[in-house]
Amino acid sequence: MLHGARRVTIKKVGTVQQQSVQAPLLDIFIEAFLLCALEQARRGLLSRYMVHAEDLPVIKGRFHAQGHARRNASRPHLLHCEYDEFTVDNVYNRSIRAALVACFGWIRTTATQRLWYEAHARYGNVSAVKMSAEDVARLPRDRTTRRYTDVLTWCEWLLGTVSPAMAKGITEAPGLLFDMNKLFEAHAARLEEVRAGPNRIVNVQGPPLHLASHGKHKIFLLKPDITIWRTDLDGNASSIDRVVDAKWKRINPRASDLGVDEGDIYQLLAYALRYDCKTVELVYPMPRGAESYRSQMTFNISLAGQYANDSIAISVKFISLWE
Repeated sequence: MLHGARRVTIKKVGTVQQQSVQAPLLDIFIEAFLLCALEQARRGLLSRYMVHAEDLPVIKGRFHAQGHARRNASRPHLLHCEYDEFTVDNVYNRSIRAALVACFGWIRTTATQRLWYEAHARYGNVSAVKMSAEDVARLPRDRTTRRYTDVLTWCEWLLGTVSPAMAKGITEAPGLLFDMNKLFEAHAARLEEVRAGPNRIVNVQGPPLHLASHGKHKIFLLKPDITIWRTDLDGNASSIDRVVDAKWKRINPRASDLGVDEGDIYQLLAYALRYDCKTVELVYPMPRGAESYRSQMTFNISLAGQYANDSIAISVKFISLWE
């Protein structure tokens, strides 16, 4: 689900294709990072021009008279020069080296340790400097750094992993903290994008609309998790097809109403009314044993008054976390 929701990219875990990986979750993440770092090393580390200042016996690059007078008054045989060098010892590779240093103490399995030593050797010509997740996030990105996108995402995540000492003793363990509501919503949105046909557009977190107004003020902002729109001949959104709301909640597939919260039904009714959509969906994680029950259940809500012959269909769906 983390991979599918684009929070982290896990291309390969384990040394062979059918290997059963039995390791702590953090070790699995670190292994994925190490494999990503090794892949870039095998393809060739990114090189950049870096400014170097050094005292040399001959002029190289630019001679700095002021620096020479300050540093080499007693060493007339040396010249203080500043020059550009095309090197792998740059901020991009230093980010990877910093993440390697940061994660070493968290590794618990021997296989991951061996992988770490291999990756560390590959980045041996890169300076070990302290960097934060914010430093990595601020690195300039362009087409030349595109292949580093995944590994820099891992660096940012690992360097941003704080270690709260919540257990007994003094050993600190990094905490894996994700907003599961946002994560599951992103996972559900990706599945909708995959399943959407060529004449559908998937919109995430919107479009936002207010449910009501009070005088000149618009109130009760609605922002559905996912909306699916039909497209016209030009490929633009023309009319709404469905509204989908992802819920990171545990429900009961054996119950007649699946244990759906009434508040969630009221929320979907507000979406149906404001977005003029007669088909709305609640999406939940697939509960254990739900495969042998219904994969989808629909609540039909009849309308009254001038809409007496119409109804709103609220579907409840389960999706796997491993898709």
